[in-house]
Amino acid sequence: MAAMKILITEDSDSHRLMLERILSTKSEHEIITAIDGTSTLETVASEAPDLIILDINLPDMDGFQVYDALKADDSTAKIPIIVLTALGNIASQYGREVPPPDIFLSKPVMPDDLIAQIDALLGSS
Repeated sequence: MAAMKILITEDSDSHRLMLERILSTKSEHEIITAIDGTSTLETVASEAPDLIILDINLPDMDGFQVYDALKADDSTAKIPIIVLTALGNIASQYGREVPPPDIFLSKPVMPDDLIAQIDALLGSS
């Protein structure tokens, strides 16, 4: 399978670097990053990633808003999204139903679990 482009949206430098390290050592995919919701939407428009790893707690708009914006746009609605967050009960944190991400993973994530989910979403063997 050809290398795919994965966008990591994570405002924490240490978490973002850890995710980049996991993906760069365990996969052949191209990794791009964003640190907030606005840059995520801009990067999706300019880079057309094949998959997005999206944190919920972001500084300018939360991950739910980013998720909703991406899924509401026909040009980005089919991009698989892995929601990755340290929040426990995220529905109660935000007083709304949790959006139906393709995959929801809690932090800290096990590297092999993350890679397995990415491979499943991208159709890797």
